[in-house]
Amino acid sequence: MNNLSLENKDSRWIVLVGGGTGGHVVPLKNIAEQIFKQKPGSKILVITDRGYKKRSEQIFKELVSEYKNNLLLKHVSGGRFRRYSRSRFRELIDIRTQALNLRDLFKSIIGIIQSKLISIKYPPEVVFCKGGTGSLEYCFANRKKASILVHDSDSRPGLTNKIVGRWAVKTLTGMPQSVDEVDRLSKNFVGVPVNSDFKKFSNKITQEIKSELLIDQKVKTVLITGGSLGARKINELVFCTISYLNKLNILVIHQTGSSDDSKKAKEIKKSLNNPKLYRPFDFTTEVAKLYAVSDLVVSRAGASAIQELANSAKPAILIPAGLTDQKKNGQILDELGAALVADQDKLLNKPEEFIREIQFLLDDQRRRAELSERISLLAKPDTVTKIVEELLALKENK
Repeated sequence: MNNLSLENKDSRWIVLVGGGTGGHVVPLKNIAEQIFKQKPGSKILVITDRGYKKRSEQIFKELVSEYKNNLLLKHVSGGRFRRYSRSRFRELIDIRTQALNLRDLFKSIIGIIQSKLISIKYPPEVVFCKGGTGSLEYCFANRKKASILVHDSDSRPGLTNKIVGRWAVKTLTGMPQSVDEVDRLSKNFVGVPVNSDFKKFSNKITQEIKSELLIDQKVKTVLITGGSLGARKINELVFCTISYLNKLNILVIHQTGSSDDSKKAKEIKKSLNNPKLYRPFDFTTEVAKLYAVSDLVVSRAGASAIQELANSAKPAILIPAGLTDQKKNGQILDELGAALVADQDKLLNKPEEFIREIQFLLDDQRRRAELSERISLLAKPDTVTKIVEELLALKENK
């Protein structure tokens, strides 16, 4: 991954930085692909945190192979500042949290030094900051060397992007900060960069995909996914309700997000009355196709997931994780009437409510159509193109 042939102290680089989760790194891949389409000779440096090194290398593997003379992937140490929704006094007396924050302070210092060394060898011209671990360290080290463009996915800006935004030329947003902003033509509200495969398919194409995936055209289909980090509680909910959902003749396609839960799901499948109506798996690259064949999607309320749903025009039940960002996202979609938003703890305490909500939406085609129409207001199919245009404009104006 070092690509030593890329070393050229006279050239300046377009830098894409983000880390910690797929939501911060996958968009960098989409943006890099679009840059190469518009400017094939560009030199792109991707910075992620060391903790996400293996996964980011998997994400960029094909792209690095295709553009090995123009694309370089590097990693820096990144720290996290842990803070919770509680009083400052409780924060201060939480010794474990303070110890972890102190440890990560040193990781951040190391990351800043690593970033400075990287920028000497590969000087940045413009920087796109997606946020997440490692972003603050690199942007701090290069805040006076390059123009910075920030993109924040959620309706509530993350701490990293709040800080980096002080040094940035512009901050773009992926989610509206209020329902009113949906109607305003804000140039900074560009959506979240997701794969172009997420789109609204015609009935004919949907039927073709169903045939390809061996799905009965007449069976109602629900896709349930919690992503990777947020899957555990969603999986618990599925495991305690799947037997009843199976009896309702509903096809449940379930992305477990972990191999362990996938094994558990496959064991549960064997005990069902109709095992063919439960399809668990841990990971797939064809989520867009699963969206296409689903009558209803159950998902977390992360910004990337919401953008995928919006671009696909899919009715959804959103179950926000215990994170302020997701709760805020869910609140906005609830006010917009764009999704049915449910409380995780209440559903786990009363799983029958989960079954009731799924049954209600599957039985009410008009309600599903309303949700589909409302969530489509957030559709931004050209997000990647707009971000790249902003980035290349900064580069040209240097």
